[in-house]
Amino acid sequence: MRILLSAFFVFLSITRAFAQSPGVDLDTQARAEVSAAMYYAAATQAAAQREADQRIRALQEHVEALEAEVAAADGIEARLEALTRARDEVVAELALRDRQYAREIAVFREAVEDIASTPEGATALARYNAGDRLGALSILDDLAEARARARETAAAIAEATDRRGIANLALDARDQGDVTTGDVIARFEAVVALDPTQHSDWIDLSRLYDEAGRLEDAASAAAQSLEVASDDRARSISMSHLGELTLLQGDTTGALDILMQSLAISRRLAEDDPGSVEAQADLAFILGEVGRARREQGDLAGALEAFEESLETSRRLAGGNPNSADFQRDVYLALYNAGNILLDQGDVGGALGHYQESFEIAQHLAETNHNSTSAQRDITVIVNRIGNVRLEQGNLSEALSAYEQGLAIRRRLAEADPGSAWAQRDIYVSLSKIGDVLYRQGNPTDALAAYEEMMAISEGLALADESSALAQRDHAYSLDRVGDVRRDQGDLAGALLVYEEGLAIRRRLAEDDEGSVEVQRDINANLIRIGDVRFEQGDFAGALVAYEQSLAISRQLVEADGSFARTQRDLADSLASIGAVKLELGDLSAAANAYEQSLTIRRRLVEADGSSALDRHGLAAVLAGIGDVRLAEENLTDAVTAYEESLALYRGIAEADEASAESLRALARSLARLAPLPDHPVGWSDVVEVYQQMDNRGLMSARDQDLLDHARDLARAGEAESAP
Repeated sequence: MRILLSAFFVFLSITRAFAQSPGVDLDTQARAEVSAAMYYAAATQAAAQREADQRIRALQEHVEALEAEVAAADGIEARLEALTRARDEVVAELALRDRQYAREIAVFREAVEDIASTPEGATALARYNAGDRLGALSILDDLAEARARARETAAAIAEATDRRGIANLALDARDQGDVTTGDVIARFEAVVALDPTQHSDWIDLSRLYDEAGRLEDAASAAAQSLEVASDDRARSISMSHLGELTLLQGDTTGALDILMQSLAISRRLAEDDPGSVEAQADLAFILGEVGRARREQGDLAGALEAFEESLETSRRLAGGNPNSADFQRDVYLALYNAGNILLDQGDVGGALGHYQESFEIAQHLAETNHNSTSAQRDITVIVNRIGNVRLEQGNLSEALSAYEQGLAIRRRLAEADPGSAWAQRDIYVSLSKIGDVLYRQGNPTDALAAYEEMMAISEGLALADESSALAQRDHAYSLDRVGDVRRDQGDLAGALLVYEEGLAIRRRLAEDDEGSVEVQRDINANLIRIGDVRFEQGDFAGALVAYEQSLAISRQLVEADGSFARTQRDLADSLASIGAVKLELGDLSAAANAYEQSLTIRRRLVEADGSSALDRHGLAAVLAGIGDVRLAEENLTDAVTAYEESLALYRGIAEADEASAESLRALARSLARLAPLPDHPVGWSDVVEVYQQMDNRGLMSARDQDLLDHARDLARAGEAESAP
C-alpha cells in the first residue's frame, strides 16, 4: 500500500528536493554527487521517459554538454556547479509535472544528502553514481559501523537514520536487480533494531520477509507496525498487510475479518476527505485484498463487487494522474483480479478482455522502466492468465507459448535474487502450467521433468516454512501432477501413493481453515483422482467410496455459490464418476440417474459459454457415458444418438487443436464406441486413422499403442468378413 501525499505535502516535497536542506552543509563536489544520484536514479530515468518532450530533451542535452566540459576540464568548480544546477533543473521540471515522482525523489534526496554529508560518504556515493552499487553499499555499511563506534554516546535514532538511507538505496538497487532480498532485509533489520518506532520500516521489513518465504517473521513485523501506528491510516495499512499474511497462512475467515476492519477505516477516511488522492488510493488497494479473501471463500459475487469498485476507483485516479506509474499499475491489478472472477464464473471471453487490457498496461510500464524487476514480474503474471484462457479454449500451442514466455523471465528474476521464496514459487507455477500442456499434448516424458522440478521447488518451500498454508498446498498440487503421469504410464500403485499423500496434506489444511473453498475443491479433485485409480484397478467399491465423498463436497460448494463455474464442473465430474461405477456394478438405473444429472449441468455450462473447450469436452464425456448405459439397456437407438452427439463435440475440439493428444485420444475412443455397432457408417478403420495421426505426430502413449493394435486387428477382421 503506497503512502501518497496531499497537494500541500507535494509542494513541500518539491521545495525540499531542489533547495539545499538547511541542516546539511555540502561542498561543491558533494553537492555534485547528490545531484548526480538524483539525476541518474531509477525513478528520474523512468519519469524522463514518460515525460519526454522537446523541453526535457533540451535540458538533458544541456546536462550532457556540461558533463563533457567538466570531464575535459578535470572538474573546474564553476563548470561543476553549472552541471549540478543543470541536473537539478531536469529533476525539478519532472517533479513539477509528476506529483508521485516528486514525493519519491524528495525522499531519495534526503537519503543521499545525509550520506554525502561526510567525505567518506560522498566518496561512496560517487562510486554508486559510477555504477559500482555493490561496492558503494559495502563501503556505506562499513562507514555506518565506524560512525556508530566513533559516537558511542550518540542517540541510536541518529544511527537508524543513517541506516534507513542505506536501506532505501538498497531497495532502489534491488529493483534494478543489483542486490538481493536478503541483502535488503539485513539492512532493514539493522534499522528497526536501532529505532523500532517507525511504522513504514516495519511494513517494508514485513513485506521483505514475506517475499523471502518467512511468513512467521513477516506476521511478527506486521504486528509491530500495528503497535507503532500513530494514526488511523497507518493502522489500516498494518491491518491490510496482516490480513494478506493471515490469508497466506490458511486462515481465510480470520483474514477476511481483519481486512474488513481495515476496509471500514479506509472507507471512512475516503468519505471524510473525498478529494484526497491518498485516501482514494488506499481504498482501492484494500478493496482488492478483500476481493481476494472473498474469492478464497467462494463468494464470487462479493469478490467481483469489491474488484469492480477497486477498478472504478483506480481508473478514476489514473485518469486524473496519467503520468503516474503507480496508478496505472493499480488499474492493471484490478483488471487482473476481476478477470479471475469472470473466468471462475465461466465467462472466458470477458476474462480474456480484462487480461489483455491488463497485459497492455504491464507491457507499457515495463518498457518505461526497463530495469524494474517488479514490472517484469507483472508481465509474467498476466501472461500466465492469458495462457490459462487459451488452455481452457483448447488452444494448447498458444497456451504453451505464453507459459514459456513467462518462465524465461521468471528464471532470470530468480537468478538475480536467489533468496526470494516468491521468485522460486513463480518458477514453480510456470512449470506446473507447462507440464499440464505437455501432458495434454501427449509428451509425458517432458511433462514429468517439469512436474518433478516443480515438486522439488514446492517441497523445499514447504520445508522451509511449515506455517505457510500456500506452500503446503503447492506441494500437494505437485504430488497430483506427478501422480497423473505415473497413472498415464501404467504405474497405478505409484500414482495412488502420491495422491493419498496429497490428500493427507489437504485434510490437515482443511482442519485449520474450514472457510476456504479452494482447499475443499482441492480435496474434491484429489478424491476424484483416487477414485479413478481404484476404478482402473478394478476396485469399484473403493472407487465408489471416493466418488461419493467427492460428491458430498461438490454439492455443498454449489449450494454455497452456484455461480462458480468451477464448482459446477466439479459436481458434474463427481456425478459422472458415480455413473461410471454404477454402470460397472450393473446398477443401470442409478448409473442413468447420475449421468442425467451431470448432463444437465454440462449443457448449462456450454450454453453459458460455448468457447470453452473444457466444458464441451465435459459434455461429450457425459454423453458417451449415457450412451454406454443405453447400450447396456439394449436401447440401441438412444445409445447411437448419445454417441453421435458426443462424437460431433469431440471432432470439433480435435479440429481446433490437432496438437492435443488428449483431444485426439478422446476422438478415437468416441469412434471406437460406434465402430462395433451394426450398420453404422463408422468403422474400425476410422479409429485406426485417428491413432495413426497421433503416431505420426509423436503423441502416442503405451496404452494408445495397445488400442491402436487392437483396432487394426478388428479392422482387418472386418475387411476379411466383407471380402467376397
